[in-house]
Amino acid sequence: MKRNIFFFLFFSVGVAVSAAPKTDSVRVLDAVSVQGFGRSMIDRNTVGTVYLSEEAIKKIPTLLGEADLMKAMTFLPGVIMTSEGSSGFSVRGGSPDQNGIYLDNALIYNPSHAVGFFSVFNNDIISDATLYKGDIPVSFGGQLSSVVDVRQKEGDMKKYHLQGGIGILLSRLMVEGPVWKDHTSFIISGRRTYFDLFLPLVNNNDVKLHFYDINLKLAQKIGKKDKITLSGYMGEDVFGIGNRGVRMNYGNKVLSLVHSHYFSPEFALNTSVYATDYNYELGTESAAFGFDWTAGMTDFGAKIDGALHIGDTSAFQHNISFGYRSTFHRYRAGNINVRFKDVPIDGIENRTFSQGTFKAWENSIFAGNDQKIGEHILVKYGIRLSTFTNIGQDSVNMYDENYEHTSIKAYGKGEMFHTYFGWEPRIGVAYLFNKSMSIKANYSRTTQYSQLAQNSTSGNPLDVWFPANPYIKPQVANNFALGFFKNFLNDEWETSVEGFYRALTNVIDFKDHSNLLPFSIDGSPATGLYGEIRKGQGYAYGVEVMVKRNKGIVNGSVSYTFSRSMRKIDEVNDNKWYPAPYDRPHAINIMLNIKPHLRHGFVFNWVFYSGLPVTYPGGKAVLLDGFVIPVYSDRNSQRMPAYHRLDVAYTLYSNPKSKKRFKWDLAIGVYNAYARKNPWTINFIDQRPEDGDISKPAKSYAEMIYLFSAIPSITFNFKW
Repeated sequence: MKRNIFFFLFFSVGVAVSAAPKTDSVRVLDAVSVQGFGRSMIDRNTVGTVYLSEEAIKKIPTLLGEADLMKAMTFLPGVIMTSEGSSGFSVRGGSPDQNGIYLDNALIYNPSHAVGFFSVFNNDIISDATLYKGDIPVSFGGQLSSVVDVRQKEGDMKKYHLQGGIGILLSRLMVEGPVWKDHTSFIISGRRTYFDLFLPLVNNNDVKLHFYDINLKLAQKIGKKDKITLSGYMGEDVFGIGNRGVRMNYGNKVLSLVHSHYFSPEFALNTSVYATDYNYELGTESAAFGFDWTAGMTDFGAKIDGALHIGDTSAFQHNISFGYRSTFHRYRAGNINVRFKDVPIDGIENRTFSQGTFKAWENSIFAGNDQKIGEHILVKYGIRLSTFTNIGQDSVNMYDENYEHTSIKAYGKGEMFHTYFGWEPRIGVAYLFNKSMSIKANYSRTTQYSQLAQNSTSGNPLDVWFPANPYIKPQVANNFALGFFKNFLNDEWETSVEGFYRALTNVIDFKDHSNLLPFSIDGSPATGLYGEIRKGQGYAYGVEVMVKRNKGIVNGSVSYTFSRSMRKIDEVNDNKWYPAPYDRPHAINIMLNIKPHLRHGFVFNWVFYSGLPVTYPGGKAVLLDGFVIPVYSDRNSQRMPAYHRLDVAYTLYSNPKSKKRFKWDLAIGVYNAYARKNPWTINFIDQRPEDGDISKPAKSYAEMIYLFSAIPSITFNFKW
């Protein structure tokens, strides 16, 4: 049985207004392709680093015609979306919480909108983004797999511009310009969906689903050597099914203040303070009980980082980076209110529980150098030293080697009761055979102190963040990468082969049938959040191959990734190795751009992934009363069907030779053009006889749920 639960309108129309490009931006970056910089990928000492510009993201057709940074990431080698429609992604076999997503220095804890159908990044205000796959710079820490560094635009200090879009499901508007010409600028953008206005027409479940977000950035020049920028983000999602009593709200808030001082063209220093808040709420109401869950995560921090360039000769260059980062974390693991209506526990109708509020202070100091030795050798090296201190008031549950609860240790308010120390070296080397060929290798050690307890891969924001403590050690990854790069025909063609291996220690997972709540419905004692955790080890390895053409009427790229990601956790799968939840051995990405005429362009993107690992029931036991108990196979020993889809787009441009200021284009696209029904979840159902005769066997069948069929979109853009 198949069900399509995608009940949004399949057709969206957008109108966009785009300003002329600025030429006086403080931070000038050339437009780049989705993968690489041409020859600069040869002579840059980086492995697994991808640069994305605003224009590169716009060239990739995505869901409902919206250019989306996080969706664009999933077209890159080694990056795989966790599920259809989700903004979460896995990098080289890692889990989504092992990716650090930064917006102007501040960490975004949940990058999803509309339960994963969109991301929090409005492309109208994004300047550029860099993805580091394992080869993470010393200035970043706290994540095992990758870092996405996103920068917002600065407003034009000379002229006012307007850019926006109007569609059936989503509208957006961006305004920028000078506050004080040549000294102060602003840029502000906003988006708002109105799915909820149309859902009653196609669904009678009283469904609510909408989101909004606002981005803001102010820039102030002070003299010739100083600049201050203030940037912020605020967004919220609302989801609910009224007749089922289900509601879910969540949102992010980010604020960052940066002071940049340029001592000389070779030496600059940035000082920043930032705050980020992620909060979420889940509630349900039934005839038996009501349930409310509220939780969140808050950071306050500061960072100082400097950059120093020494040497201008081709054989002698040093690019030195150094700095310090300090962050105070506040983990709100969950406040729960339960209202029992029929048979209350111990005769109490209402109960309020708390998973607790945890506090921690994370500090790091770092320094690194990119050095050129002669004409052919590039070397980079650095060290990041970090500390993570738990702060009271807190009560820590302790367990023995058999995970049996032994004691509770209480710590007073403000007491610093435990500290972890981490050392995270980085080293890389590149050999340049000539201007068109190089080989590179690097090693990095990364440490992650904040853990995520997540019960779904489908974008469900019911996430429980919690810190390492005396019982749970921080996760550590040792990353190795080797890459070979070769360009042909004056950089018209790029080829690359990259291999990677990651060894993981202190990996965590939840035991079978774990209970993340601080109570049990039947009144039996609950073990607490940490008592449900089991620890172990893991590894991931793979090879990424890419061929890309940068020029010509027909251009694009083809990439193939083979990778494996495995785990071995105490008391999980009989202590045997099993595939990690995001283990997808094969991934293929084909991106093709065809422009036979100045006024006509075509885009074709095809993606293929191996199916996600799952645990299916291998049998069942039928009790005397007819109740069926499934008997499951080994953890993640089966796979869902393979995922694949084709996205196509056609763009009609206005006459590029026209001298008129008004420019326009009309883009028509289809997401999942051949309507592949990719499985989102597969449920196994045992249906008991309708007449209630328990002597008759239950009817068993599998039900596949998929999200999307083919989704067309039309967008009209113009520049003025």
